[in-house]
Amino acid sequence: MTYAVSTLALLILAAGFLNRFHRRRHIPLMLSAFAIDLGLLLHIEITRHAIEKVSRQPSRLLLLHVLISVLMLLGYVVMVCAGIMVLRRNRWRRLHRHAAKVFLTLRALNYVTSYLV
Repeated sequence: MTYAVSTLALLILAAGFLNRFHRRRHIPLMLSAFAIDLGLLLHIEITRHAIEKVSRQPSRLLLLHVLISVLMLLGYVVMVCAGIMVLRRNRWRRLHRHAAKVFLTLRALNYVTSYLV
């Protein structure tokens, strides 16, 4: 089930990216993907005790996945903050654009490594 939810979040992100020039669609899509990813993270922690698992001799691949995941979550924060600045004050557009490239790369890597750990 977690893979299906993760795939759904990734597809919503893709839809949000494709609608980046249409604010009325872009913003709800991106915020929905963020909410789904946060919910998925909480689900994984509650059902699999992910933090405990990582603290006990994790594999290098698991550590890489965790690092990517943490950077991805930080990327969501950067994207939301920059998006708010673009929306309200028409600032940080360049940051939002460049951070989006990094964020989407991290999200794709998170998706791939989730299948490997």
